[in-house]
Amino acid sequence: MSRKVQTRREIVGKLAGAVQQFVNRVTLFQSSIAERLQLNPVDLFALFILQKGEATKPSELARALRVPSGTATKIVDRLEKGGFVVRSRSLTDRRGVLLRLVPERIASIELMYQGMGEHFNSFIARASERELRFLLDFLNSSSEAAIREQRDAPLGDQAHGHPR
Repeated sequence: MSRKVQTRREIVGKLAGAVQQFVNRVTLFQSSIAERLQLNPVDLFALFILQKGEATKPSELARALRVPSGTATKIVDRLEKGGFVVRSRSLTDRRGVLLRLVPERIASIELMYQGMGEHFNSFIARASERELRFLLDFLNSSSEAAIREQRDAPLGDQAHGHPR
């Protein structure tokens, strides 16, 4: 006969494992979508950044992704080649380049997330407002921690003890 009552420690252990499994599964899901679009996972993430309005210029995209400007240019090149973005000149800065999403291509990506969206909506419909606030707090806090870890992590050779 299995014991139904779990200690807090057991629950926390299972929760840690579930979070790790969730992150891994979502990473694989994102990678499979990127592959179907003939993009790299970071390219797909760049599209999300552009879609949320966090960047409108290649330099802003580089900062948001925490990559060198040359890498951001290659990402934008791939997105443009795939028909996901269009580069246009800034009206206020002749040297400036603005990035504009192609709505039809973004709509095709959104269709790939339809099943996950339905699952999310079904799950959320069962949750109380208190549970939703707790979940939102957990996700926001975890995202902020990941951003801090990425920001504070050494880049390139620095990660292996070699100064730049």
